Amino acid sequence: MIDEARVNERDKLAHLVTEQLPQAKVLVIGDPMIDVYHFGRVTKLSQEAPVPVFVEDYAQRREGGAMNVIKNLRAIGAQAEGVFPRSAWTEKHRFLVGHQQIFRVDNDTEHETLHLETETRELMEWCDVAVLSDYGKGSLGADFCQAFIGAMQATKPVIVDPRGGNWEKYIGATVICPNEHEWAEHVTDRSRSARPVFPYQLLKLGAAGMQLGAHRVVSDKDVIWKSHTRARQVFDVTGAGDTVIAVFAAAAAAGVHSKGGTNFVDAAELANMAAGVVVGKVGTATCSREELLKEIERG
Repeated sequence: MIDEARVNERDKLAHLVTEQLPQAKVLVIGDPMIDVYHFGRVTKLSQEAPVPVFVEDYAQRREGGAMNVIKNLRAIGAQAEGVFPRSAWTEKHRFLVGHQQIFRVDNDTEHETLHLETETRELMEWCDVAVLSDYGKGSLGADFCQAFIGAMQATKPVIVDPRGGNWEKYIGATVICPNEHEWAEHVTDRSRSARPVFPYQLLKLGAAGMQLGAHRVVSDKDVIWKSHTRARQVFDVTGAGDTVIAVFAAAAAAGVHSKGGTNFVDAAELANMAAGVVVGKVGTATCSREELLKEIERG
């Protein structure tokens, strides 16, 4: 027997991806990075110390951090522009044997905070939704975040991928998208008498999936959507959070152009599907529109 409700849900999500996402305009601001993947092999231990000797076969450079959010937006067909620091970016060098990462070397760069320049203000006018992709490298200072959110919040959603548990600088944002550790740090921090409250929280719960809540999410009644992970196999979770916020933001932006308006539940469902795709790939990756449509068909 055909489950009509399930078919209707699939058709609605497929229409959102094929017809509405191309109209979505998303502005991404934050910390870009370069992810360098060194693929090689280990066949012996060093004679100098009891450590493996890594022999590199080849290397790949991929744009990560906030740039990976841009890549994921464009991969699903949305329109995306970014505002990033002009100085050198942080580089993360990952050394892999097969699918297994054996160690990582970081060359960190601390940026000066961004400012609301003319170009940024023009992109604020252009976009439907904005994403603040904070990797803690300095681009998103408190003064900039508050000025930006204040200028946006009257008419357009601001979605935040936070860093750490001190979220005062994000006050006024529409949706915050922390992982499980960041959320736990936020709700258990007793150093402040009051914690920032956001209209929506999209929580990334790892193997447990994702959860969309309203207000503080202090009880079950505040949870408006929850789903287990869609991943069939997990090779690498690197950059999966970028995929989540990109797809969620694109779907939210697409809602601006639909008769029904923004539907954060549909946006969360699509984001969860896309995350299930990228964790099955090695390294920083994207989910294409075709892959997302296959996930929708899979149900």
